[in-house]
Amino acid sequence: KGFKKLVSDTLYDYKLVLEDWKEYYEKIAPNDSYYANRIEDTKKRALHTYKKLESKNKAIINHMAKEFEMRQTALASKHAFTGKTGKLDMNRLAKYQIVEDVFKRVTYLPDGKNHGVNIMLDWSGSICNEVQDLLEQTFILTMFCRKVNIPHRVYLFSDNISKKRLEGETDTEYWRIRNGYLVEIFSNEMNSKDYKEMFLNMSTLWNFYFTDNIRYGRGRSFAKKLEAWNNWFEGCVHVDPDQGGWIDNVSGSFTPSGDVIDRNNSAGYGPFFSGFPLTTIQSASNADLAEDDWNEAKYNGFRVAASYDFNDEWSG
Repeated sequence: KGFKKLVSDTLYDYKLVLEDWKEYYEKIAPNDSYYANRIEDTKKRALHTYKKLESKNKAIINHMAKEFEMRQTALASKHAFTGKTGKLDMNRLAKYQIVEDVFKRVTYLPDGKNHGVNIMLDWSGSICNEVQDLLEQTFILTMFCRKVNIPHRVYLFSDNISKKRLEGETDTEYWRIRNGYLVEIFSNEMNSKDYKEMFLNMSTLWNFYFTDNIRYGRGRSFAKKLEAWNNWFEGCVHVDPDQGGWIDNVSGSFTPSGDVIDRNNSAGYGPFFSGFPLTTIQSASNADLAEDDWNEAKYNGFRVAASYDFNDEWSG
């Protein structure tokens, strides 16, 4: 609480982050012609990645928790001390003539926590190639901290965060004042529901950078990346390596503006000439051809290699 008060002017609380994601899925994406039909697939892949990352790192987290608890117990034993309880020990009372201490004793172990974990993640553009690893390490650390009840916080720091507009804030203040922000994405104050929701949101980012990395590759490089992508999303989604890229043939129409005439008195548009009667402006539409993820092209190929050893005379 003291830290949050100290950085109140620059802190973007995890509750605000969750609200932003909720607003995106419920208001922004549904009104976007490109993303509207991809919301469910995005959530499906995020849930798949969430479960897979959790399962993949479960053994590591359990080992970390075991090591931590062993060290914690050892440290507690090291600082343990024995004290009197103020109650009589009946076994010693019979020996009061030869034993001075006739009170029961008890061993006290130090209680309370004097540790916590604060994680600061670089969220600048230059770190884009490392985002997947950074997020996965963050998932491991937060799952470990929650398992052994260690107070923790995870912050992204950046000087270019599109935050919610404050009441009375001008356009200049909103867009240009970027003194840096700490964006809180995980906290021990989260309940299980909020933690899972944030984990799913961060899994969406993990998937974005994973997919974005595949786009930049050709030949064998692209094939290997695509194979890794299909292996990761096995049972969730599959991309056919023999299928070309897809496009969305979006429905639209075109209507010429201004005064136009039909120069051939049949089809086509032309410039306005004085003395000619105006024609009815016609519109063109591709509504009958509109289709998402459209591509009829398929391709297959192979590579052949051969070697031949020539002698000094080049005669074989």
